[in-house]
Amino acid sequence: MTVERDLGVAFGLVVRSMGAIKSIGAGFKAMRQGEVTQYTDLLEDSRRHAIDR
Repeated sequence: MTVERDLGVAFGLVVRSMGAIKSIGAGFKAMRQGEVTQYTDLLEDSRRHAIDR
């Protein structure tokens, strides 16, 4: 197979759930209006999973 032209970067999406215990912790953290690291970690992991696919 030969690459005929580069169309740019492609990306994919993976939808994941976090689980009840982590969601409760993230909810409390969100009330303090800071970065919710549980969601950030979940997004980074989902992005990595989509790219691997």
